[in-house]
Amino acid sequence: MALYTGLPLEWDSIALVKPNAGDVSAALATADIAESQKGWFEQAQSLEDLLYFSVALGTKLVGQIFLHDMDLDQHEAMVGYHIFDAEKRGRGYGTAALGALCHYAFHELGLDRLVMITEFENSASQRIAEKCGFLNIGPAREGPDLIVYERLGTVR
Repeated sequence: MALYTGLPLEWDSIALVKPNAGDVSAALATADIAESQKGWFEQAQSLEDLLYFSVALGTKLVGQIFLHDMDLDQHEAMVGYHIFDAEKRGRGYGTAALGALCHYAFHELGLDRLVMITEFENSASQRIAEKCGFLNIGPAREGPDLIVYERLGTVR
């Protein structure tokens, strides 16, 4: 695992594509996301349990989405995603990216369970998760301001 290297995964208006280091670095330098969220691309180059995709709108990089803490024996992974530019949010790109990732995770990787954790105040991320079939399963043990969402695929 690490960086996605396959063919583009098209879904609605976006595609999940192979990350280009120069494009990702340039986008992250100006991204309107927390500094703590900018390190996923770098981590993907060394972690075996992380699979990183770029989110493209046509030829323009608009975000990142990834599976992390992947456990292929247990058929589960966690999900993270970010649309870099605030002006691009609210247009369905995050929902499309998560839809494409779920399809890939369940149908290509054979995962059965995806989990995401979001901040209680991040209603936009919660709406994306819910639109993609994730269910709120309660507070996260990592902190009182975090909520856990889960989506099940085909259970073995």
